[in-house]
Amino acid sequence: MQEGAKTKASKSSVPMHPLLAGSLKAWQVETLYSRPDDYVFASYKLGGKKPRMGSMVVEDHLRPAAVKAGVIRKTEDGRTFDSNGNEIERFGFHSFRHSLTSFLIRNGENPKLVQTLLRWSKMDMTMYYAHSMQDEKLEAQGKVLERIRPPSVQ
Repeated sequence: MQEGAKTKASKSSVPMHPLLAGSLKAWQVETLYSRPDDYVFASYKLGGKKPRMGSMVVEDHLRPAAVKAGVIRKTEDGRTFDSNGNEIERFGFHSFRHSLTSFLIRNGENPKLVQTLLRWSKMDMTMYYAHSMQDEKLEAQGKVLERIRPPSVQ
């Protein structure tokens, strides 16, 4: 097993969709460090010898893209909120695991497929990472209320 890998599943490979491969190829044409063995997001400051720090990529690219896409909202005082108005303390690459899991589960993907795609050894991690949205919570409450309320109540 790979050093530092938690389980056999976490060592396994992840398939790459052709759309993602195409985006990475397009990026390779644009970047100064475009040799096959160069880092995808190389540090310009370090002459491409090392990758950019993840926190820098988040601050310079990921967070602004998430704000522009309406995924998160940042206030003038620097606080960050999700699309439901809940304040969030952290937003970074790990957020993708939660978002991807939630999106796939919400759109009817097989939980076992999601577990395998995200390389978890146990199914409970899939459900831990899947978050429900505010409208889904309200819809679920409404279904229960429609079943239990008296017919005369509108």
